[in-house]
Amino acid sequence: MNCNLEEMKKGGEIHYEINKYIKNIIKPNMKLFDLANIIENRIKDLTNYDPKNPIYSGIAFPTGLSVNNCVAHWTPKMGCNKLLLEDDVIKIDYGIHFNGSIIDSAFTHCFNNKYESLLEASKTSTEIAIKMARPDQLLNEIGKEIQENMSSYEIELNNKIYKIKPVRSLCGHKINKFQIHADKIIPNIYIKDYNKRINSDEFYAVETFATTGTGNTYEDIDDCSHFMINYNKEIKKTDIPNNSNQIYKLILKYYNTMAFTDRWLIGKNLIKGNKKEILESKNLNKYLNNLSKSLIINKYPPIYDCDKKSYSAQFEETIYIMENETKILSK
Repeated sequence: MNCNLEEMKKGGEIHYEINKYIKNIIKPNMKLFDLANIIENRIKDLTNYDPKNPIYSGIAFPTGLSVNNCVAHWTPKMGCNKLLLEDDVIKIDYGIHFNGSIIDSAFTHCFNNKYESLLEASKTSTEIAIKMARPDQLLNEIGKEIQENMSSYEIELNNKIYKIKPVRSLCGHKINKFQIHADKIIPNIYIKDYNKRINSDEFYAVETFATTGTGNTYEDIDDCSHFMINYNKEIKKTDIPNNSNQIYKLILKYYNTMAFTDRWLIGKNLIKGNKKEILESKNLNKYLNNLSKSLIINKYPPIYDCDKKSYSAQFEETIYIMENETKILSK
């Protein structure tokens, strides 16, 4: 189902205001756990989030605070004490929704201007992709232009020149209602046999990722904190493990098919007959693993460039494709 344009506009305006707020309050030695909570509480306040009607408005997915060679899908776990350091490069990626119409937008922040060309490589690539986004446009051609533009940049760090590269495994994506990753992608590179085209009346998250590293990635499955119900699977009652039925209902109630993180569930109650079970890290992990093994939920672990000493940048906007115009909704 397609998103609602008016709801998307409303979410975009709020996202823009929160971006300005973040840039005013972010500082070195800030706890990433605190930063995530500040952003998420701000979203709840400005969207009038109502826990009695939790999927009407609020947070669309966990706040991504991916630092340096961590490219995407890192959010702090409960009790995380990791600090944002003065020499770090952080990707801040968060989403806002109204009734499942999702605004997905991100920017990169650093305190040191030596990373300026890295940020510029991603920012200009995203701008090029948005300019190309129109009805009947081949999506792989956008990927080709992203790759060419990004590869034209280089950066000097510690007296060494690094060629900037696109992150090959990540891409922009079409957005449907309650579906952050719909049926089309905007690759960061040219994919020869990917022949899908843009149509009018579609919403896309246009995002590009630049790195000083290899451009190849790995996932840290042991540190996974992003989860989402598998909306590409027709889920039957018999598919759900018996001991995980209540948590499946709880996830649907609070997040529908949008992404969530385990720290949001800690402290919530599961009702089992006449008994209550309080969710804690240990039993929660067991339930999530059971649902993952049954293909009821998908895990989205943090993604890292294979060069552990590298830095990466991301810029992203949500756009709406019209017959004769493309609107940026997150600005």
